[in-house]
Amino acid sequence: MSDRRDQYVETRKLVGFLRDIINQRKIVENQPINWEVLFKTADYHNVANLLYYALLRLHQEVPREWSLRFSQKYRKAVILEEQYKNVVEAVLWHCEEQGIHVMVLDDFILRDYYSMPEMRAMPGVEFLVEKRRRPEIDRMMHSMDFIPVVGEYSYMRSGLNLVFRERLPFADKKTANYFGKSLRFMPKAQDGYYAHAFKEPSLFIFLIACKAERFALEELDIRDMLDIWLCYRSQERGNAWLGIIKKLKRLHLWEFTNRMLTLSDHWFGSGTLEGEPELYEDLESFVFSKGADGRQTAMKILPLLRRTIRHREKQEKKKRRKSFERWLFPEQEYMQIIYPRMGKYKIFLPVCWVRRLLRTLFSHIRQKLQRTRQA
Repeated sequence: MSDRRDQYVETRKLVGFLRDIINQRKIVENQPINWEVLFKTADYHNVANLLYYALLRLHQEVPREWSLRFSQKYRKAVILEEQYKNVVEAVLWHCEEQGIHVMVLDDFILRDYYSMPEMRAMPGVEFLVEKRRRPEIDRMMHSMDFIPVVGEYSYMRSGLNLVFRERLPFADKKTANYFGKSLRFMPKAQDGYYAHAFKEPSLFIFLIACKAERFALEELDIRDMLDIWLCYRSQERGNAWLGIIKKLKRLHLWEFTNRMLTLSDHWFGSGTLEGEPELYEDLESFVFSKGADGRQTAMKILPLLRRTIRHREKQEKKKRRKSFERWLFPEQEYMQIIYPRMGKYKIFLPVCWVRRLLRTLFSHIRQKLQRTRQA
């Protein structure tokens, strides 16, 4: 375990900086900092823009190169936050005008939990919209100078990325059914008729479900843990907390929620890990490495992860089998290049396959015999 702790020294230092930034504490760091590793780690966990706040209060000289790179991440986050805010307002206004039921999803919502919205860097914004309104959405985005992405329900413009969904993308059937009711019947957003928004306690459950999905895909990072912690402490839930626990247990997400809240409070708050140190060290490593370490422990607290891994392994096995089949039995167009005399007659295709395989086999045997003689 000591080797693992040594492996994530800079990552733990990053968590310490984030804790001081979020809690507005004085930042004191007397140990030498590997700025290249710190920057790459922060960027890997999507919090490089947040580290700029630490640099402003750090009583240690920061090399100009890394100060500049952190400030670039910060400025980009500030610019994108303002642009996304304007675009989201425009989309919601257009949807109200055209009578399209719509809801803004997690990345944009989570910025409200930070003391300054630009602290939550956003890779894009996702919307949930009612079905069969794609033509109107296409016209709306065209009027806003967004270009559609081929084969997807998404649009881009000058580094901005908007994604529209007709259903929430949960792989777990229980979670998909829980959030599967029609958008029309979801709570209305403030000052909106066609715009909808999750309200507490459903908002917290939705956030946890999204983070569990990222955990299962081995994408959960330090920024996600910060989201969980800030969302949890955003308000007192009182008696509603018992209802939340009951619903999370029904969705098989309570074990995951409890562990993530404990670990995130240990990182960013004043929580302590009183028991099961090995379990939390495994979970910590799982988050730090995005699934490369601590996988067995992670599967115990979230059954969805085990099912996702099995599904991924099946898909990869199926992909390898299809790839081998394509190599074993190439298409007719390819075989015509090797054997022009075959022409367009499919009846000769199996014969050519056998001939090609025999040639490959004899060539392999010949090369093996030559290597044996040379040895």
